[in-house]
Amino acid sequence: MNRVFFCFLSVCLIVVMSCSNGDNPTNKESQKASSKTTSKVRDVAKADNKQEESNESTYTNKGINNQPQITSIKIIDASDDDTTRGFKAIVEAKDLDEDEVSFRYQWKRNGEDIVGAVSELLEWQEDFKKGDNISIQVIPFDGKEEGVWKTEGGFTIPNSPPKIVSEPEARMEGGKFIYTVKADDPDGDSVEFTLKNAPKGMTIEPATGVITWEFGENDVGEYKPEIIASDPEGAEDLQILTLTVPSETP
Repeated sequence: MNRVFFCFLSVCLIVVMSCSNGDNPTNKESQKASSKTTSKVRDVAKADNKQEESNESTYTNKGINNQPQITSIKIIDASDDDTTRGFKAIVEAKDLDEDEVSFRYQWKRNGEDIVGAVSELLEWQEDFKKGDNISIQVIPFDGKEEGVWKTEGGFTIPNSPPKIVSEPEARMEGGKFIYTVKADDPDGDSVEFTLKNAPKGMTIEPATGVITWEFGENDVGEYKPEIIASDPEGAEDLQILTLTVPSETP
């Protein structure tokens, strides 16, 4: 009986050892599946991180606004034939974002701000004179932020010619013509008057501009004398008169 019990115990031990030391297919498949799941989770996490980095980079790039830049500034006369009409700024700029660019202006005279002169057009002011340096500062704006101020060195106001501001009366009566010519000089220079193509006997006072002419029967006809007003630098203004002496004079 002891031998039988010993044999039975040996068989049980062998069975137990086989179960504990042998491969369990179910456990292996479960471990593999768990490993694959963990790997996929890690891969997805890496992918999500890369996507977030990509989105953040894209958002950052799109969020950067490039400042507009001025490429050129020119100052021209507001009128082609008259400096005293004022000045105009022509400004060009570029914007890498292709935003619409506007400008802020500040005109200066001899380095000092001209109060209220904040548009592209600078009107002539009474205290402007030859020798004044006119410049302008311009800053571009693209709707989001301003660019950098840029200053145009400007120019020096040149000498301006005098301007005749009077007109003679049309009447030719009493055998005598008198006309006082008046002229203004923007620079405050003195003005001298002279005559050209004047009829015989017509004279003008150089300093006062008083013209006198006595005419008679022998002077019948039409005349076109020229009055020249000039400043010390030789700048001139011209006025042409049309005078007619009738055939019958009092």
